Amino acid sequence: MRKKRNRKFNKKQRQLFTPRVYTKIINTLLLLLGIAALVVYISSLGIFQVDTIETNISVDRDVVKEIKGQSLVSIDVRPIYRKISKRHPEIKEVYIKKKFPSTLVIDVLRRKPFAQLKEDGFYVLDKDGVVLEKRRQNPYPGIFIIELGDYRGSFNIGKTVHDKRLYLAYRLIRELKKSGLINKFKIDTINAASLHSVSFFMGDVNIIVGKDNFHKKLSLLENLLDRKLNNKMDSIRYIDLRYASSDDNIYIGNKR
Repeated sequence: MRKKRNRKFNKKQRQLFTPRVYTKIINTLLLLLGIAALVVYISSLGIFQVDTIETNISVDRDVVKEIKGQSLVSIDVRPIYRKISKRHPEIKEVYIKKKFPSTLVIDVLRRKPFAQLKEDGFYVLDKDGVVLEKRRQNPYPGIFIIELGDYRGSFNIGKTVHDKRLYLAYRLIRELKKSGLINKFKIDTINAASLHSVSFFMGDVNIIVGKDNFHKKLSLLENLLDRKLNNKMDSIRYIDLRYASSDDNIYIGNKR
């Protein structure tokens, strides 16, 4: 039985490694070697050298110096990608392509400011929570300010802030942008220090929305303002929507 099995195995081996298969392997290796030799030869001729860089960002001088003069055929774009990504945290994606005969195109997609955390300054974040910059005194204009109070993580440029309260604040910001409230009232600060009592200031009135159902609660708030308060809040100190499922569960605190 063993002899028969060995014969079958040897027969399969002979079928796998026929002269025809060997020829294909050798031809493939020769083709690869030929391509590599051609690349080296073209590079040595000095043609297709990079002399132009087309880009939508300001590329650092040392990177430009490193790129120019290299062969467009053999240039390795990976180190260029890594350097640009490391030095520019505001960039989300880097696209590099070769345009013959002598141009390297570097196109980037920038991260856009979405909100800012107020701590020992104002840390500008994109929609993914990546820190783009720090402002020591004046906040970044036109984006929401978020207060967490006791965030213990780092705010290194280019790093992502991970905090459940930040995610809740982001959800609230998106719902506020969908609503008509930001067109009628000044809303710029969200307090997410407490996970269960997220709130924002509408003028000088504190609106407490809790941790969920933001879309529904903001709709109830709009109805309350339009129908009952006529958008007048001079005498109101806070509006508590944490337990609101209808108009009956909204609590209003008046100024003394």
